[in-house]
Amino acid sequence: MSLQTIYLVEDNKDNADLFRDLLSDHFSIRLFKTGMELLDYLGASDPKLPDLFVFDISLPGLDGVSLMKKIRSDYTYQGIPILAVTAHAMADDESRLIQAGFDWYLSKPILDEKELFHVVDGLMSKSRI
Repeated sequence: MSLQTIYLVEDNKDNADLFRDLLSDHFSIRLFKTGMELLDYLGASDPKLPDLFVFDISLPGLDGVSLMKKIRSDYTYQGIPILAVTAHAMADDESRLIQAGFDWYLSKPILDEKELFHVVDGLMSKSRI
């Protein structure tokens, strides 16, 4: 049985490495450093679809919110959940990002590995988090 796939868009190497270290034993992680890199890959012929997208919010060029809106506008990706992660956590970020169209939100740094697994598993199984 193959591992479920997560497409992580994260420009910070340390954050990407931490995410991979925490999840790579249980999931296949494909890293993209920018939103445009992900869009270019998805625009290629017959790309493999992920089970979950994880977008940093503060990305160079195309930010995570704009990237999420582009993904949401394409019918091909309608059923794939998108998780927002950001180090710039403000009190209203969670509700603002979920209202914008993300399925869930986590603040960085990820300090609780169990919470991360709970969120990722919940999003992939489409159960309540």
